Amino acid sequence: MTYHQEVQDLIKMATTFLVSTVDERGFPTTIVVAPPIHQIGIQRLEFYVSGSSETVENILRNGLGSVCCYSLDKHESLLLKGTFGTKKFLPEDEPLLNDYQHFLQYEDAVLIRFETMICKSHNQGENVQFII
Repeated sequence: MTYHQEVQDLIKMATTFLVSTVDERGFPTTIVVAPPIHQIGIQRLEFYVSGSSETVENILRNGLGSVCCYSLDKHESLLLKGTFGTKKFLPEDEPLLNDYQHFLQYEDAVLIRFETMICKSHNQGENVQFII
């Protein structure tokens, strides 16, 4: 299995993601979110959030940020650095939500779209970093 495939598999297997943005004072702000509802390899991930959240405010002010996920079972972790943008949440996105996301029932739901620039992973005791 290629390194790229191992990274994609970790993204598909992870149940929890950490999304970090930059607040108005320049500090990182991290939230825990469900897996992406849309994904194009490791290049683009889209997450469901409230449009009135601090996370969205941060993204609109400064799109730089990171996404992290991990597997306790396999002792693997993944850190993606890149840029965020926002995208309208459409009716066709609704079936892709998990039970918890449906429970949240955001009236102002949006998708935050993450474009990966740098990938860093820890897999089988080895750290690997590359630029996309």
